[in-house]
Amino acid sequence: MITTNVRRCIIAGLQCGAAKASVKVLSDSGSGSLSNIVSGLNWVQEQHRTSGRPSVAVLPLSGAGSTALDNAVASLTNSGVHVVVSAGDQNTNIASVSPARVPSAITVGATTIADERIAVSNIGNITTHAPGQNILTGGHTSDTVMGFSNLFRYGGL
Repeated sequence: MITTNVRRCIIAGLQCGAAKASVKVLSDSGSGSLSNIVSGLNWVQEQHRTSGRPSVAVLPLSGAGSTALDNAVASLTNSGVHVVVSAGDQNTNIASVSPARVPSAITVGATTIADERIAVSNIGNITTHAPGQNILTGGHTSDTVMGFSNLFRYGGL
């Protein structure tokens, strides 16, 4: 699972008994390189191949269209890994956003507490929407956190 909890954002839950592997591809501040992200996806694919277990990768990031990232995500889904990606929060069509535009990825847009699209959530061929603001969760300083429709953008890093 490629995931993060930077900026107190909750983006993934885990089934009891499931194995979890956090693959750090970005710094604690959310910066990093496209090559690190692709390398992380390749590592996930190899772990999936050797384990033979059902696998899910969660990528809470988005940015300008990238053939390299799109190909890595497509390769991962073709190997049998379910890949969940952020639609992004640029209020634009995902046709120009990676990895949201990868057809085999499960692309998630963000909704308000009233179950309406958040104004900045990207549009287009989005698989599903999920709450993306004022999420109730446990924490040591707050009972709510922001959602994960686009925690990070890799472009310009």
